[in-house]
Amino acid sequence: MNITEYDVDNVRIMRLDTTRFAGPEAAQILRNRFSEAVHSGHLVLAVDLTNVQFIDRESVRVLIEEFKRINRYHGSIGIFGAIDDMRDFLHQNLLDELVDIADDESAM
Repeated sequence: MNITEYDVDNVRIMRLDTTRFAGPEAAQILRNRFSEAVHSGHLVLAVDLTNVQFIDRESVRVLIEEFKRINRYHGSIGIFGAIDDMRDFLHQNLLDELVDIADDESAM
């Protein structure tokens, strides 16, 4: 599981570079990357799901946990690039009620 990070203006983008982001290892990598970003002062984060066709509930749970943590610091998390099936999955898990979900990076 690889995550590429880069900054656009004041937003730290985390691009998940895999079609299947699942399992305890993937969730832990995501959790670690969020933690590193927050500790280095990034409080506006966006997750790029352009390459992802599947993400499991464990990784979605990490996104929810990280949203709560970053929200305490008055930060925010957004998601972009999700295919239709992924958007449906995120909606079913109520993630769209917590974070902004956009079509692409320019909307973040």
